[in-house]
Amino acid sequence: MNDDKTRPRLSLKRKAPPADASVPASEAGADITVSRRKTVVVNTGPKRNKKPLADDRPPASRMLQPGKGQPKKTKGKKQPALPPNKAVEVIPSPPKKKPRPGRSARLMRPADAAQTLSTHWPGLYAGGQLRPLAIGVREQLFADAERRALPLSKKVIRRCLKTLTRTETYLSSLTVGVACYNADGSVDSLVPPEREAAARLKLARVQADKLKKQAVKAATKDEKKEH
Repeated sequence: MNDDKTRPRLSLKRKAPPADASVPASEAGADITVSRRKTVVVNTGPKRNKKPLADDRPPASRMLQPGKGQPKKTKGKKQPALPPNKAVEVIPSPPKKKPRPGRSARLMRPADAAQTLSTHWPGLYAGGQLRPLAIGVREQLFADAERRALPLSKKVIRRCLKTLTRTETYLSSLTVGVACYNADGSVDSLVPPEREAAARLKLARVQADKLKKQAVKAATKDEKKEH
C-alpha cells in the first residue's frame, strides 16, 4: 500500500497569504514579517587552550619515557694515559766562580786608601803610618765629611777604613797602652788588653789568608808552565 498519498509533505517555503482584492499589492507585501532566531549554546566546560583548575586531588605521577624529559648523558673525554714514571734528572747549578786570588772586590788598594784619608784627615797619620784609631772614629769621619762638604761618600770612607785596618802593619800596632786617636788628631783613649787580643786573632787570620792566596797563585803559575 502506498503511503505517499495520505502523508502530507513538509516544505520550508512559506505560503503567501491569500490575496485580498481590496488591499493593494504594495501594502500586502509590506505587512509580511519574517523572524529568524539564533540559538546560542553556552559551553561551561574548560577551554581547550587553558589548563584545568587545580583541585585537591594530587597530580598523577607521570612516567618518563626513555629519551624524553631525561638529561642526556654526556660522554666524558677520555684523558690521555699518564706516561710511566721517569727518573727526574736534577741538573746541578753551575758552581759559583771563585774570586781571583788577590785583594777583595770590596777593598781598595792600600795606597789609594791611605792617600784619601791622609789628604782630608792628616791627624790620623804619623810618619806615613796610620795611627791606632779610636772606637767610633768612622762616625766622626762621616759627620766631618758632611760638615765640610767633602767629595767623599760614606761608602768610600768605609772602604778606606776597612782596607787599612786589615793590614798587618796596623794590626801589629794595636798593643796595650798605645794611644788611640780621633778624626781631628786628638788622643781619645789607650788600647785595652781585650782589643789587643782581638787584633792578634785578626792578624793571624789575615796572615793565613795571605799564605793561602800565595799558594793558589803559585799553583796557577805551575799549571801555566806545564801547558
